[in-house]
Amino acid sequence: MFWWIALGVAVAAVIGICVLVKLETRSRRKDQATLAQHPEHEQLLCFGALMGHRNNEPTRLLLREGEYKVSYSVSPDDIRECLAEAWDITDAQSARNTLHELIVEGRRASFDVEFRRLQQGESLSDLTSFNGEDYLRWKNVKATWIEAGLTLSDNLSMAAFDYERIAWVARSSFHVGYLSEQEVWRCLAWVAAQSVCQFESWQNYAASYVLGRAATYSGESYAADGVTAAKHLLFENDRWLDRPSLWQDYPLANIRAPQALLAPLVESKSTSIQDQLLGLGALSAWGRGQRVDELAIRPHREGVAETWLADSWNVADCASAVTMLDWLVEKGSRLEEEASFRHAVSGVGTHQVDEPSAIQLVQLRHAKRALSEAWVDSALVAGCRTMLAYDLELAAYVARVACAVGYLNEENAGAFLRRMAIQARAAFDTWEDYLVSFVLGHAFFNNDMDYLQRLIRGGLVLSRLVSPFEGYQSPWQRVAIKSLPVLHSVRSTDTPETRIGA
Repeated sequence: MFWWIALGVAVAAVIGICVLVKLETRSRRKDQATLAQHPEHEQLLCFGALMGHRNNEPTRLLLREGEYKVSYSVSPDDIRECLAEAWDITDAQSARNTLHELIVEGRRASFDVEFRRLQQGESLSDLTSFNGEDYLRWKNVKATWIEAGLTLSDNLSMAAFDYERIAWVARSSFHVGYLSEQEVWRCLAWVAAQSVCQFESWQNYAASYVLGRAATYSGESYAADGVTAAKHLLFENDRWLDRPSLWQDYPLANIRAPQALLAPLVESKSTSIQDQLLGLGALSAWGRGQRVDELAIRPHREGVAETWLADSWNVADCASAVTMLDWLVEKGSRLEEEASFRHAVSGVGTHQVDEPSAIQLVQLRHAKRALSEAWVDSALVAGCRTMLAYDLELAAYVARVACAVGYLNEENAGAFLRRMAIQARAAFDTWEDYLVSFVLGHAFFNNDMDYLQRLIRGGLVLSRLVSPFEGYQSPWQRVAIKSLPVLHSVRSTDTPETRIGA
């Protein structure tokens, strides 16, 4: 009798479990259906799906904390802890800062050129960005990728490694309440627009992420779980729903991010004259990894700025700062070299002009090619006849650093910037005109092509990048070069500290 009772209890338990599983599955699908996105937005959820799949997170939803009942394998607390430990994200501001840095540069800025050379078969000894461990990880993951029957381009960029991380961090930051819904959709739209331009298919996008991670992230395992996740998204059904995955529903080539999400945010114009002048010196600040949205460009380490001013510019106090800035603004390198520069960039000159050296001609040729490869208007490059921006940009940066260390106050630094603005407005129609003049002027005097490439990227970021976040607009976009303020007061005294406003 007892045996029959035990058997009945066991059968009832099994039936109960089956019913609960079925109800939970229905509940999960109901949650999925309830929170389903409009197709115009749902297509953007393709980005971040690869990392989400690896983490066993639902990929077809933009989840808010507390808006679903199903207990997924990764909790909001897990996400919050991951963001804090791996990304230093603990609140809304740190989330925006981290995402903005990834959008502006990420790892692709430092590694993409050599990563492409790695894909093309160059030996490790010819590369400086990767060590033996990096190479071994990349080689093992590449073998796993090919063994899985997936294709691989010879000229693969690693850009998707940044794009996928941007998408996942944005979605996760929204999930725990750090970003607004508009902000996360704008981040995903930016990623979509970039990815569609650079990758022909999801398979290329996935390979860029998986192999880029293998080459630059020491935590990547040789098993390459990203390969498994990519294969699932490419060929199998959604693990949460009985339907094809997002990548199968939305081929990469067909994705079109809503234009409203790509439009610049309308920001109130600053009433501060100094704030409106921050486009001057911004390129040099960006090239040195410093913030561009403060008049006083602050050094990363104490004493570095003073040493740089003294060693590079003979500036050690207010008087020497004024003397050097006067020279840069009124004469600069162009006083003696402008004619030779014009001859070098145009090929037109007279016997009275000092011939540019062979090295200078090679450097200018490299710079012109780099500008062309960055899609800078070829007419701007061909029409450049002045190195004025080179002197003005250096002067603006020196003035802002001198302000940071206390050699100039903000009013006097601003007065110098207004003098520069008068010349910039007269000589250049756009900030890209200014960028070309600066880059070619830099190439005329310097042979550091890596830094030159960084300056070009910085110029394009300042002039073209539309940030998803309010308050992160570039000073070049905030105030056009033709709109730089130039009016200033005239001082009644003529001391070194005050006469600079005259």
